[in-house]
Amino acid sequence: MPYYILALPKEQLKALPDVLGQLTAEEAAELITLLERQAVSAKETGPWVADMLEEVLEEYSAWLAVLLCAVLLCGCRRAEPEQSRQAEEPPKTEQTALSPEQTEPEGRALAEDCAAVYRTVTKDLTFLISVEGADGSAAALDMTPLNAAEAAGREGQFTTEFQWSEADKEDWLSQAGNLVTLADGDSQVRIQCRTEGDVICWRTSGATTYARVTGADQLFSRLLLDLAEDEMERRVWAQTVSGTFAPAGKMAEAVAEGYRNLPDWVSWKPLDMKPERVELYDTYEGTPRQLCCNLFFRVQAEDPASLDAGLWNEAGDHLWSTTVRLEQDRNGAWRVAERNIGGVFVVLPFDWETATLEQLTEAFFRSGGETNRRRIPDRLLELPEEELARLPDLLAQCSEMEVKLLCGALGNRVKEGGSQWTMETLQPVMSAFDIYLDA
Repeated sequence: MPYYILALPKEQLKALPDVLGQLTAEEAAELITLLERQAVSAKETGPWVADMLEEVLEEYSAWLAVLLCAVLLCGCRRAEPEQSRQAEEPPKTEQTALSPEQTEPEGRALAEDCAAVYRTVTKDLTFLISVEGADGSAAALDMTPLNAAEAAGREGQFTTEFQWSEADKEDWLSQAGNLVTLADGDSQVRIQCRTEGDVICWRTSGATTYARVTGADQLFSRLLLDLAEDEMERRVWAQTVSGTFAPAGKMAEAVAEGYRNLPDWVSWKPLDMKPERVELYDTYEGTPRQLCCNLFFRVQAEDPASLDAGLWNEAGDHLWSTTVRLEQDRNGAWRVAERNIGGVFVVLPFDWETATLEQLTEAFFRSGGETNRRRIPDRLLELPEEELARLPDLLAQCSEMEVKLLCGALGNRVKEGGSQWTMETLQPVMSAFDIYLDA
């Protein structure tokens, strides 16, 4: 460009100040610098200008001095409104992440569209979720209201935890990782994502939409994987064992094997797991038969600071325990009816708050452990005095061993301060059986 400008007749170069006046000061100064360099280069390296080159350059130099002054003045005048506008604008604050209100309209539309598809698939908590591993393994999980309660309302995180933007099929196909699919019963409406990519897709009404979904703390696939992993853990504990001999030990073996056989895509799959011991603390020999115990396992897990070990206490080889209540069905098979880290007890076949003296007495003789030692005696001692006064009539129909067991349990709880009764106030109520309170 400078070459062709300098090649113009001097008469046309005289219009250059007007042209420069339409530019910013920075643009004009840059053009003048380029013209100077081109003029010097032409003078030193080639006779592309006629014999009048010296005269042209001399006159041109004079023009440059005039032009520079004009441009500087013009630039000052043009800079004033810009500076005024900058003074009026409030200072901008740096933002590390966009809030939902700051998301582009196209991104909000994508998020809302995908959330609508999610609600359609999970509306009655009956849907399918599958995970296809990079190693060719696949798991297809049927979700129902019994195991999909955590799916409800999860689409609320689509806009609060993630930013959405447009993507295409090529972006989708370029990703790696396990394929996670959430679909309705006939798989006509579905959402898909990969565990090592941030592009997802969803299909509804025969059309497929792609979007790039980025989150500050996790990939979008984690929302769906959590549902699948919860179901995989439920299945580990949904096993049954048969036989009357050591059912708790057999269950511990089956559970440990279930954890070891989990697919590799389960983030908290242990490196190894073996049963360590069983501590039985509550039993019921009524219907259904029940056992409550602490199951201890020797677990080898990944670093707990990572997602891969969120289920376990610590990294490496360590002891992990959980509390379970086992029930025996009519066919003699035992299953885990309840599991809780904080402790569980046998479930008696009546309402605990409205239980009668007869119900509590019968349950006492059918139970063992904590329910027999503490729970039922405490409930008996909570009955009104006139109701508890009927206990001697029931004890008259029991064997001496049964009398010693029940009266001894009542006496122990009174001595331990587990009720408002004292031995002196309880003995008259127990009538002729008071001698067994110290049994």
